[in-house]
Amino acid sequence: MSTTASGSTSSTGSPPFQSHRDRRLRLLSYNIQTGISYDHYGHYLTRSWQHVIPHGARRKNLDGIAARLSGYDVVALQESDAGSLRTGYTNQTEYLARRSNFPYWLDQTNRRLGHFARHSNGLLSRLPPLKVTSHKLPGLPGRGALVAEFGKAHGSMAVFVLHLALGTATRLRQIDYLS
Repeated sequence: MSTTASGSTSSTGSPPFQSHRDRRLRLLSYNIQTGISYDHYGHYLTRSWQHVIPHGARRKNLDGIAARLSGYDVVALQESDAGSLRTGYTNQTEYLARRSNFPYWLDQTNRRLGHFARHSNGLLSRLPPLKVTSHKLPGLPGRGALVAEFGKAHGSMAVFVLHLALGTATRLRQIDYLS
């Protein structure tokens, strides 16, 4: 079942989308891990506290991510936070949209852990989405798919933003649901 996205569409006031001479659409999928930086696997353990408690390097990491996004037209974000204690109440999708001059952004919050965390998918776009739907994926609560549709008739496109479950059986159920 689909519903209207629970997030926002916002304009940052940047100039309208300019098509490129080669007419190629540049897409990116980026798991931002709520702005936490990991240099090796050991950091998943030693820096795990950053998933709950705010830390000063997160904003610097988000600024670095924002700098990398300028060459893209549509960006799908996984593991964004919609504004909670751990991010200093910053909606990271909106923050990246503003820092990277994306005129459109969408946020789909899938899991709310009180004031501590708001797990989200996000979409940044230089093109206006014509239709947006939000889906709850099968499995444990907290996984969803955000679908943004662009264009009309010939040349239309749908972009799915999602973060699948870790378990193989649940992941296969989620893929079956989406198909």
